[in-house]
Amino acid sequence: MNIKVAMVLTLVGIMTLCLVVTKPAANHAFAAATIQKTCNLTLKADPGSGSLATGESAEQKLSGTLTCGFTALEGATITFSGLPPGMAAGAFVTDSSGNFQGPSFLVHPGDSFSPRAHYAGDSGHAGAAAGLIIKMSTK
Repeated sequence: MNIKVAMVLTLVGIMTLCLVVTKPAANHAFAAATIQKTCNLTLKADPGSGSLATGESAEQKLSGTLTCGFTALEGATITFSGLPPGMAAGAFVTDSSGNFQGPSFLVHPGDSFSPRAHYAGDSGHAGAAAGLIIKMSTK
């Protein structure tokens, strides 16, 4: 009977020791896999699509908002593509409300552009993108 009790205690001791030794390693492995919050990026153009008389032009102002996990993300860098040829858009930073003011450019009758805003993401936030189409017809 004493041998059985000693054997059970030895097995319980070994299993407990295994848990104690492997727990820090498991915690470290899970800590290395950072969970990224899902992000949502919006983009709008003011005044957007419409019609212009021949010889007229209109300034389009791009803006939007970045939220991650339903919270505004401040200090995020937003870049652009799909702008008029030769236009260097630069990078724009979100404010404390997650809002950004993007580039502005002139459009003329017959112009069509498909600007896209991009957020690359970081260790805690997933990347996001948004786009729209601006078409100007002739009055």
